[in-house]
Amino acid sequence: MTEPFDWSTCSPDTLAASYMQFRQAKSGFDAKSAECKQVMNEIEQAMLKHMQASGTSSFKVDGVATVTRTVRNNVSCADWSMFFSWLLDRAKTIADAGGDPTQIFSFLQKRVSSTEVEAFMQESDTPPPFINVLPEYSLSVRTAK
Repeated sequence: MTEPFDWSTCSPDTLAASYMQFRQAKSGFDAKSAECKQVMNEIEQAMLKHMQASGTSSFKVDGVATVTRTVRNNVSCADWSMFFSWLLDRAKTIADAGGDPTQIFSFLQKRVSSTEVEAFMQESDTPPPFINVLPEYSLSVRTAK
């Protein structure tokens, strides 16, 4: 699509048919994208092997690219209950030392569980304090049988 199109002028039949056509086209692009990602991953692995064998952490191909190896740590929690217990103990240690125990929250990402907020709202009809809830409509479009 190169130019914007005013879909609001179309009938529901045209909208649904067009949606299905674009979804099918996207599916083809997604498959090709997945294939490209797989090939690129294989090439990355070959470049990493090359750098490991040559003892380098980067190389440059003039006019093409500079390739640099970096380390990324993937972090996960093996035991949430034990981790939360450790967080509470650590917060107490920080507070006992005169520090701000809320700094312990830096171990966590700023995200609220929508499931827990929805459960809270079932009981109280309002969200918890300082939590915004913005309802959003979505569509489900299924292929006709």
